[in-house]
Amino acid sequence: MAKFSVFIPGYNDQNRYDTVEFRHEEPTSTGFERLVRKSIHSWSKDFKKINGSRKIGCNYDTVNGNEALVCLVGQ
Repeated sequence: MAKFSVFIPGYNDQNRYDTVEFRHEEPTSTGFERLVRKSIHSWSKDFKKINGSRKIGCNYDTVNGNEALVCLVGQ
């Protein structure tokens, strides 16, 4: 889990958010649905520590031969 700030020009009244990155990788043979389930399971204890989150964005891609799911959660 990584923390950083994100600048979003012209978005709402505030344009800077503290953001937490969640990343999980599995072999490409895992399949997308299983990747999502395993990612959420591995992140669940950290999700409980985040309060007041209103923004989330996720993306997935093949990285170094693995399927990777990355989500950014804005606080």
